[in-house]
Amino acid sequence: MVCHTILCMARQEYHDRIRNRTFTGQHDAGHVLRWLNVERTKTGAAIRPSQTEESRKRVIEVITRVRDIQERIKLSPVGFRAPCGGLPDVPAEFKHLNRMLERYRSRPQFFVHPGRREGWDVDDAPVLKTCPSGEWLAVDGVLRLMKENRLNKLQTCACGKWYFAKFSHQRFCSPGCRVRFWEDSDERKEQKRKKAREYYEFHKVHKRR
Repeated sequence: MVCHTILCMARQEYHDRIRNRTFTGQHDAGHVLRWLNVERTKTGAAIRPSQTEESRKRVIEVITRVRDIQERIKLSPVGFRAPCGGLPDVPAEFKHLNRMLERYRSRPQFFVHPGRREGWDVDDAPVLKTCPSGEWLAVDGVLRLMKENRLNKLQTCACGKWYFAKFSHQRFCSPGCRVRFWEDSDERKEQKRKKAREYYEFHKVHKRR
């Protein structure tokens, strides 16, 4: 009994460490997820009025374009090398993405940060007011994830929500969503039917006795 209790405590402590652990890219992904996963009121309206469908589509298009470029470089890295040590030609995909990023220009800026020991911090801030601040932060988060090679961690769940995959085997945004998907799957329904037949046959046999 004592051994079982100690094992359970150790297992719980391990899960607590995993739950509280911060993963590389998780902070930057937070800005993206807050913008893509729209919080709504009971009437269905977005809590942030600036969080429009058009704004979300622009962020998703940036993610898609960046992923397409990364995939192309992975499949054909030689095509992006400059001949004879010169500068390579800028591919059309790069030009198109750069035009999209024009609305997200930024510059370094100092600002008050009570959470830091110094009381201040410096980071990029938007230059143009061509988009909502949340959209700018989302795109900035996408670009930071790209530089950290963590953009592939942004995934869409079966329920439609975006999430940051902490592990390679993660397929759902939450444990509850994983359970709901499993309960609605054909495999689970067949399993329930099989159990129901076994239960029926078991009680039918015992009833005869």
